[in-house]
Amino acid sequence: DLILTVEDLAEEIVGELTDEHDPADEFYQPTPDDGIWVMSGEVHVDEVERALHVELPEGDFETVAGLIIDAHGSLPEQGDVVEIELPVEGADLVADEPVEPQILRAEVLEVEHYVPSRVRLTLPEQEAAHEDTPADEDVAADEDVAADDQEDRR
Repeated sequence: DLILTVEDLAEEIVGELTDEHDPADEFYQPTPDDGIWVMSGEVHVDEVERALHVELPEGDFETVAGLIIDAHGSLPEQGDVVEIELPVEGADLVADEPVEPQILRAEVLEVEHYVPSRVRLTLPEQEAAHEDTPADEDVAADEDVAADDQEDRR
């Protein structure tokens, strides 16, 4: 189930290529595993599923913009936030306790011709987990304090 594009091959040879699917903000630097993705509304739903490692609802749409329009029930405007309930996994259906459905939050950043052209997708659970993880500086500072405490005890 691997799809290889000409762009993928070219990027392997010459490095990263910029195209219409890349963020327009050249200063945007994604943070790995923070649960937040900024992308074009034209990105196909199956690509989003692979990138986010989640299953998205099925419907009469092919792109993330179509998914957002479907979930919103109409054409969203810039700044609108749509919460999309993700399908429950089969294993969760047989769990002893009810499982809270996972939510994908979609914020419309830009609209072109009435359709979301740039969106920010957030998985709140991953975002919260990322915020609860101490930053490298905090860990280093904690280690310094622990070392100082051990010296004081000697």
